[in-house]
Amino acid sequence: MKRIICNICGKKFKAFDEQGELGLHTRLGYGSVHDGDKLNLDICLHCLDNVIIHLCKISPIEEE
Repeated sequence: MKRIICNICGKKFKAFDEQGELGLHTRLGYGSVHDGDKLNLDICLHCLDNVIIHLCKISPIEEE
């Protein structure tokens, strides 16, 4: 099994990171400086929490 590495902190995913893995894997559309390039972004749970808390002006979380 290939180990996933967080693109933000560089840490190898642990088992709990793999269970809650956030991976964005898509081709970027026009309007980006990366037009047509493939995006492979993996974020561990620690970095995901930091992004949600510190970078998002509007929370993407919908509690159930």
